[in-house]
Amino acid sequence: MKSVGSNNNITPLSGLTSTLADGFPTNGEQLRILAVADLWQGSDGYAYIRAFRRAGHSVRVVPAEHFVPADWESLPLRAFRRMLSPLLVKEYGRALIKSAEEMRPHLFFVFKGRYVVPEAVHKIREMGVVAINFYPDVSFLAHGSYLPVALPEYDWIFQTKTF
Repeated sequence: MKSVGSNNNITPLSGLTSTLADGFPTNGEQLRILAVADLWQGSDGYAYIRAFRRAGHSVRVVPAEHFVPADWESLPLRAFRRMLSPLLVKEYGRALIKSAEEMRPHLFFVFKGRYVVPEAVHKIREMGVVAINFYPDVSFLAHGSYLPVALPEYDWIFQTKTF
């Protein structure tokens, strides 16, 4: 895993270019990108998805909220979600792997990735896919227990804060 941060000890992006060169289109061809991001207007993750598409790339988004409901506010539903969460997250991981098998992406782009499990990242990388996590928040621990254990599986982690 390589990390590129916002502090003065930035890993040169030339390493990223050489990592991507193996199996990546290099002459301006379209990339196939499997993405994890929120899709609501104003979301930073959604802005990246739109930018990839404007650049001519093919992007398939598998949003976590289709598998792990975030809008349940009543106490009974929150308790039910907490009880079911491990099963919902496993199902989400299977859906990511299935999408990768169908799409054969060049890039697995994860914006935060609160519910992305290490097994999914590992299996997708085994397909020859470059896995990138873009994490704009302060703490990797602020978004649940799955993110910190999945981070070592990524090829690259981009962060916007100094640590």
